[in-house]
Amino acid sequence: MAQKLQLTRNYCLISSMKKLFGNISGKIINTLTSVRFIVTVAGLVVVATLAAWQYHSITNADRVFWGMVDDNLHTSSYTRLSVQKSGGQGVEQITSATTEPKQRVYGETLFTQTGADAATATTENIGTTTQDFVRYTNITTNQKSSNGNALDFSKVLGVWGASEPEGKDQTNGQLYNQAVLGIIPVGNLSSAQRHALIAEMKAEGAYEFKIAQTTRSLPFGRPTYVFQVTVNPVSYIKALKSYAKYVGLTHLEEINPNDYSSSQKLLFTVSVDGWTHQMTQTSQSQGGKNEIITGRNLKKSLPEPPTDTISVDELQTRLQSIN
Repeated sequence: MAQKLQLTRNYCLISSMKKLFGNISGKIINTLTSVRFIVTVAGLVVVATLAAWQYHSITNADRVFWGMVDDNLHTSSYTRLSVQKSGGQGVEQITSATTEPKQRVYGETLFTQTGADAATATTENIGTTTQDFVRYTNITTNQKSSNGNALDFSKVLGVWGASEPEGKDQTNGQLYNQAVLGIIPVGNLSSAQRHALIAEMKAEGAYEFKIAQTTRSLPFGRPTYVFQVTVNPVSYIKALKSYAKYVGLTHLEEINPNDYSSSQKLLFTVSVDGWTHQMTQTSQSQGGKNEIITGRNLKKSLPEPPTDTISVDELQTRLQSIN
């Protein structure tokens, strides 16, 4: 009897242990199943993330670049610092331009020459769509006059020289055109005009570009995208002609883009702010020219063109006659 009771107890204990281990085993199996599920999901997330990042990397170049083009075409004013050096000669120019309410440009330019004939010249410049104005504000040189004295530039300093307009309807003002007809044209176009012009640029292949570098500035990790840009002359000039019609520039009307089919492609580096999509800097591979762009869409009151002027040719004649 005692033996039977003991067997019954052992059976109950074994049954309890089986039940206990069965529950534990079930929990382990459930846990392993959950782990497998989590690992599988995590793997899918990683794959999806990598795919999304790859897609983002590919599409981000388009989004940022064309966002920059759109911003350039929605600009009423800006300031540009341009620096160009070649051998012993250099040109530094700071220019403020407005596209609205007046198409106007104002700037100062510093010319430098080093070496035995070292010299500097500073000019003040005003430009409209039809005419340019320039005056020398300072000139220094190591050269001496024929009698060994310092050269006297008083006849040219402060005197405004004006270019001759080629016609009432001809927008041949070089300073203004240089300010707005850069690698990416600048203007204050309507939304429909911007959309149409960008569509044309894309369809014609005006630009080939790729992100060469991405940097982030502290403390907020503001990104800057650096693009390598190739400009295709024919399609670029086609786009410029369309742009010129929108903003009232006439001097490109007679230009045939196909005449530039044999021209060499131009190479630039363009920096773009990742948050605003504004172009902040450009560098031209040919000619060593660098430009920094700031002050977009600020209200600017630029000087009016002078009324007391001589011709640019006369101004240059006066300068060359100093000896």
